[in-house]
Amino acid sequence: MIFENTKTAFSIKKNSDLLKSKFIYKILSSPSLSKLGTSLIKFAIKIRFPIKRIVKTTLFNHFCAGENHKESLRTVRKLGDNNIFSVLDYSVEGGSKEESFEKFLSKKMKTIDFSNKNEYMPFVVFKPSCFGRSLLFMKLSNGDILLDKEKDEWEKVKNRFETVISHAINSKVKVMVDAEESWTQKIIDYLMEYLMKKYNQKEAWVFTTLQMYRKDRLSYLEKLIRKCKKENFKLGIKLVRGAYLEAENLRAQKMNYTSPICVNKSETDKNFDAAISIILKNLKKILLFIGTHNERSINSIIYWMRQNKIPKNHPNIWFAQLFGMGDHITFNLAKRKFRAVKYIPFGPFQEVLPYLIRRAEENSSVDSNSKRELELINAEIERRRVN
Repeated sequence: MIFENTKTAFSIKKNSDLLKSKFIYKILSSPSLSKLGTSLIKFAIKIRFPIKRIVKTTLFNHFCAGENHKESLRTVRKLGDNNIFSVLDYSVEGGSKEESFEKFLSKKMKTIDFSNKNEYMPFVVFKPSCFGRSLLFMKLSNGDILLDKEKDEWEKVKNRFETVISHAINSKVKVMVDAEESWTQKIIDYLMEYLMKKYNQKEAWVFTTLQMYRKDRLSYLEKLIRKCKKENFKLGIKLVRGAYLEAENLRAQKMNYTSPICVNKSETDKNFDAAISIILKNLKKILLFIGTHNERSINSIIYWMRQNKIPKNHPNIWFAQLFGMGDHITFNLAKRKFRAVKYIPFGPFQEVLPYLIRRAEENSSVDSNSKRELELINAEIERRRVN
């Protein structure tokens, strides 16, 4: 019942903020309205209609902290005042040219420097496709032979990984690397195993991401644990359900192979909870960063911690939710001294638009938590009205 406390959940929101959130989630909880809204935004972009002011005061301000580090700092400080940690995510889609990869590298280095100055920013995160072409990751994952220029390109990709990680560790900041689509993930898994073994000898600095909607990730997790025990290094695991469901299933259908994704959400949930159980039993070797809005999964971890007399602020267990979502989880966990984190997107408005559209589409799906968010917002509005 700890997540029902709306007073704590929305403690930093003014009445006007709540009303704006209600408006956003009212649209997102209606698939037809949300689809219409995202279609209009896409059309406006196509015809170059000036929509920045409208979208920035609604979707952007709700799901992003700002366009740059300076704008994001206000949000980070507010959350820190409430015992909540922040992970700033430069939410710009991966490019296809060396210039864009170098630009992203520069931005990530600055984010590390920015994080180093704030005790409530212990992590940074990046997508592999922001450091190299997806087609290159795919060729390597397929075991294809690279051209000479592609070999040079791959060396540059690896150097970008190493540059970020070594700078982050020197700055006492941990690094999480996101997962990608299954057809590019095999080489990322290989690279992350190498980097964790290299940098996580005494402490988990480098984190790989497991998307548990993939059928093979449970066995892969067990393989990772055997490997870290045998070769004596720590694992950093960011555990999520998954982000590329439609793309995965569509590609499998088009190319006539069995989808690597679980057949339904129930199977994904079983995988996710089984992974948590395995990790908790090996907590001495693993630092777990759990990215979820599923209250049942979080409650099961809390119950396990209580049963095993694990302190609430154990350094190896972190709970994370996206900025603009799940405040009833994040703020109530933080109030009870658990390690609670907000995953905070930021970046130039025009470049973050694809992220915002994807977030709107995901929140309008049948399995989304939009109705739950709206229910809690309405409850807090009513509580304030009565009081």
